[in-house]
Amino acid sequence: MTIGIVMPVHARNRELVDMTYRTVETLSSRSRLVLAVMVNRLDPVSIPEFVVGINERTLNKNIEFSVLHGEERCVAATWNYGINLIRQSVSGDDPLEFILVINNDLLLEHDTIDLLSAYGRSASSRIAMWSGKNTRDEPNPNPNIIVPGVDFSCFMIHPNFPEVMGAFDENFTPAYYEDNDMYARMVLSGKRGVQVNAAGYYHLGSQTIARDPLSAQGNHRTFGQNHYYFSKKWGVDYPLNDDDAIRRNYFPVPFNDPKAYTLNTWPKPARQGDFW
Repeated sequence: MTIGIVMPVHARNRELVDMTYRTVETLSSRSRLVLAVMVNRLDPVSIPEFVVGINERTLNKNIEFSVLHGEERCVAATWNYGINLIRQSVSGDDPLEFILVINNDLLLEHDTIDLLSAYGRSASSRIAMWSGKNTRDEPNPNPNIIVPGVDFSCFMIHPNFPEVMGAFDENFTPAYYEDNDMYARMVLSGKRGVQVNAAGYYHLGSQTIARDPLSAQGNHRTFGQNHYYFSKKWGVDYPLNDDDAIRRNYFPVPFNDPKAYTLNTWPKPARQGDFW
C-alpha cells in the first residue's frame, strides 16, 4: 500500500531550506511513500538545486517525490491542491491507503508514519482525521492514549476526505484558522479528530515566521482579518478546543445560515476543478 505525503514549503532563506531537508530526512515507513513538495516560495536556491537536495535525502528509501513550484498560495489552497494531486497521481499495483500532511519544520520518529497508518486501519468510520503527538509540548506522552483534537502540523486522512468533508476554506489567507475551521466542521458533522500519542514527532513550531521577518509582518497584517472571518462564520470570539463546547457554542451551520452551503464552508462532494 502507498502513503501519500503533502508538504508545503515557503522559504525565503537558506536556513528554512535546510530545515525542509531535515524534515525529509526523517521520512520513513514500511509502506511505499509518495511525497509531493508544494513550493510556494523558494528564494535562496533554484528549483533544480532544491530537487537535487530532496533527491539526496530520499536515496535508498522507498520514496518517490515530486516538487511543484507555483504562485504563492494560502495554506488552505496548498493543502487542497496537494491532497488532490496525491489522489490523482497514485495508481497501479500499490493503491493509495492514506494521505499524510506535514509541515516542513518537524522531525518524525522512525515509526511515526507506520503508527499513524496502523491507527487509521483500525479506526472507526467516525474518525475523519488523526494526527501524531508533538513531543515538544509533552516529551513522554502515554503511548496507549488517544486524545481528542488534531495537531495540524502532522495529520493523516483517508483519500476520500474531500468527498466527506469538502476542501479547506481558502478564505483564510495566508494562514491561521483554516485548521480550527476544519476541526469545527468535522465535529459539527458528527465526525471526530484525534491525536495518536504513540506516533510521536518533534515540531519546531512556526519556523517560517520565526526565521522570516517578511512573512511575520504579512501574517500580522492578516491575522485579524482571519479572526474576524472565523468569528462571523461560527459565532464565537475565539476557537474552542473541546468537542462538546464546539457543539454547544458554535453556529450549527456556517454563518448560522443553512443557505451558506459551499465547498469551502461545509461538507459536500469535491470536484477536481475546485482545487488550485
